[in-house]
Amino acid sequence: MRLTSSAAFDLEALHVGDPTFAGWLTTAAYFSTATMCVLCALRLDRHAGARERLRVRLVWWSLAVLVLFLGANKQLDLQTLFTAVGREIAKGAGWYAYRRTVQAWFVAALATVSLAALVAAGWALRREWRRRRLALIGLAILVGFVLVRAASFHHLGAALDWELEGPAFQTVPELLGIACIAISAANALFHEARG
Repeated sequence: MRLTSSAAFDLEALHVGDPTFAGWLTTAAYFSTATMCVLCALRLDRHAGARERLRVRLVWWSLAVLVLFLGANKQLDLQTLFTAVGREIAKGAGWYAYRRTVQAWFVAALATVSLAALVAAGWALRREWRRRRLALIGLAILVGFVLVRAASFHHLGAALDWELEGPAFQTVPELLGIACIAISAANALFHEARG
């Protein structure tokens, strides 16, 4: 299978990134929160058992990677590139007419993986629930935000008659999820420093 060289696949024509003030603010929030998650993974509670530290460390590293990826994606807009490449592959392979079905399956698979990751993080932090609940709430908000954006990006929102425009949808939930994770990380670092 070969990508066509048609004008439909023009990287320069793709709208990439969010060069607005809110976009750059959100990107900076993602990167600073990722840094805080890394610090939490490196400076774990010395009073916890070895297995508990390993579980908590894995969650903080996973949050750091996820938040770092979401921050980079905020400006790189990888889903736009992914969609453009997928469109060309679908046209070249002759199944472009079935793209809505493929998109629905993609969003369903993304939802399944995301929810499984959320449940795994909750399970890993089950003994730390009270101390880390804000991080889990932030993760849940970001997972929900990503899933709704994926559905709207693939025109499933229009099919479901969702209105997903404006700063109330595009910025507030994203910043709220990031803030929850950042506050949880700051709290963990504060308690660790107090020893």
